[in-house]
Amino acid sequence: MKIMFAIALLTLTANAMAAEPAVNIAPGTSVKCAPFPTIKTLNASLFEGGKLVGAGQVACYVIDNQPLPKGTKLVAGQVDGPIANSYTLAWSALQLQDGYVVPLDNNLIVTRPGGPDHIVLTFRRGLDAGVSAQEAAEK
Repeated sequence: MKIMFAIALLTLTANAMAAEPAVNIAPGTSVKCAPFPTIKTLNASLFEGGKLVGAGQVACYVIDNQPLPKGTKLVAGQVDGPIANSYTLAWSALQLQDGYVVPLDNNLIVTRPGGPDHIVLTFRRGLDAGVSAQEAAEK
C-alpha cells in the first residue's frame, strides 16, 4: 500500500513539475507596461541622418494585474521607424515571472503611447501558449 501511495505521489509531482503555465490572450487584448529604459530615455535616443543609432533592447513590465500577470516581461528591440528620426519596437519574447518564455513574432503586437510612464501593447492576433513555446510561436 505504501509503495502504491509513493508511486502515485511521484507521478503527481512529476506531472505538476512538467506542466507549463498557460498564456491565453485574445485578439485585440491591450496591456499597459512600464518600459526600461524609460520613455524619456527612449525618446532621447540618438539619430544620425534620420536613422536610429545605438538601438538597444527594451524590456517592458506589465503594471497591475491585467490579461497578463503583473511583472510579466516583454522584450523588444528598437528599429527604425517609418519616418526619419523615429523608432518603433519589434517585440520578440514574453517572459512570465517563473521564467517561462514565449517567443513572439514582431507583427503580433502594436505599440502606442499610454502616458508619461507607460506604453500600451495591443495583440493583433491571439496568443495561446500552454502546450509549448515552440508551438505558440508557430501559430
